[in-house]
Amino acid sequence: MSDSPAFNGHAPFTVRQIRPIGWMLAAALLCVLPGCATRPPATAPATTAPSTTASPTLSPTLPPIREAAAPAPQENPTSILRPLSAATATQRPCRAHEPTPSELSKQRSAIDPLRVPAVYTELFYDSRRESLTALNADGLLLRPYQQFDDGDSGLSGYVLKDDASGHALMLFKGMDRPFAERDGWGGVLTDLGGVLAAKFGTGNAQLRLADDLYTEVLCDEAIRSIELVGYSMGSPIANYLAVKYGAYAVVFGDMGLDATLLKRHAHGDLPAARALARSHVVSLALNGDVLVKVFGVGDVVGSVVKLPGVLVGVLHQPEVYADAANAAMRERDAAGNKAMHAQASSTIGEPTGSGTDATDRGERVVDAHSASAQH
Repeated sequence: MSDSPAFNGHAPFTVRQIRPIGWMLAAALLCVLPGCATRPPATAPATTAPSTTASPTLSPTLPPIREAAAPAPQENPTSILRPLSAATATQRPCRAHEPTPSELSKQRSAIDPLRVPAVYTELFYDSRRESLTALNADGLLLRPYQQFDDGDSGLSGYVLKDDASGHALMLFKGMDRPFAERDGWGGVLTDLGGVLAAKFGTGNAQLRLADDLYTEVLCDEAIRSIELVGYSMGSPIANYLAVKYGAYAVVFGDMGLDATLLKRHAHGDLPAARALARSHVVSLALNGDVLVKVFGVGDVVGSVVKLPGVLVGVLHQPEVYADAANAAMRERDAAGNKAMHAQASSTIGEPTGSGTDATDRGERVVDAHSASAQH
């Protein structure tokens, strides 16, 4: 069952959720007037089938709380997952549900965490993103498979999929930028409201919606494995799904996770829950990222990998994270090549040098390499 995150003990209300309450009050007022019981139907006869018209894809109502006994419908009008290929459009849509063990077994990592910021940046901010057909990462050709964008909560992102392996990457976008996004300042204010709701409550409306979307993606038969990416305000979502379902995730500009949500899904064993999160989530960090400290919603739950640079994270930009991660990969590769050369030299009796500089660089690289190997 969905455990819609609480906000200081109360669920969040949106205009779309309040409007039906007004309709019910109006209907109750009509029913106290004379003749209500005998009033004929104002629309079509009762035998007419109800309308199945779905809400607009980009601004639907929030999905209802899941019910375990509810039958799976033929259509999924509340989903905001929009197919981006003909093959996806012809598939029977899944409904938000409690994932089965088989679906949960799809959760695994396949991409080097240090490559993730560059993939994210190219997908959302590269000048050629409108003509993007695929992104290459660690031998995977990731094509846009599905997109989601909810104007009410600000939740947006993509599902990318490698056709050959069936591996998918579900990316949760960070906060909109003024003058650089489709929704302009409107999107910025919506996102800011979501950040404040998460910081001063125990989550926001995005968490429940993302929870439902993730279970829909898990049941997609074309997706054989999946991992998550969360940047900035998308990081608490990835952290939450990792803690709740055991998903694998890479987050950067990490705002953490509210301790209440961590405890809720710890099943009485908080140390084990923290250990699981550290083994499933890699958190890429930059020195000087002030926004993470100011707007962070809770403690970092993943294994932290510090990227190189001094005070480079002040502007909290994904491009800066991508540059730093690329630099870390170059250092790691250089350290690996030097170690291989040293091993070969020692085999034939050549001197290996003092290694002082390598030790310093190797210690920093080991963290990044270990995150890649263990994730």
